[in-house]
Amino acid sequence: MKHSDLTLRLARAADANAIANMSRDLIENGLDWRWREQRVAANIDDPAINVLVARLDNRLAGFGIMKYGERVAHLNLFAVAPDCRRAGIGRPTAGAVRRRARRRGVRPADAPPRADGAGRGPARAW
Repeated sequence: MKHSDLTLRLARAADANAIANMSRDLIENGLDWRWREQRVAANIDDPAINVLVARLDNRLAGFGIMKYGERVAHLNLFAVAPDCRRAGIGRPTAGAVRRRARRRGVRPADAPPRADGAGRGPARAW
C-alpha cells in the first residue's frame, strides 16, 4: 500500500453504519454494543466532536472519534481494520485526529483502555 492511496477526511452521515459496525466488531467485541449507527451519526453532526475516517480503495480502513472539552480532547474511539493493520494507516489517522485537536487549542488525550484490557497496545501496533 502506498500512502498516496490513503484518504483522510471528516466522516459523513453515509459513513456512520460502517463506523458503527467496525466499533462493534473491533472495539466493543464482547461488550454491550453502544456505538450504533445512530450514536455515530449524532457524533458526526456534533460540532464539539470530530469523526475522522481513513479510506483505502474506496472502503473504510479506520476511524477516530475525538470529543473536545475546554482544555483537553478525548479520543473516544479509534480502530483500524484488521487487514489494514501494520500498513501505515493508524499512525497518519491518529496524527490527523490529534492535529485537529491542537488546532482547536486543546491538548489531545488518549482513549482509556477497556476494562478487560483488550484492544489496547502501543501506537505502533495500529
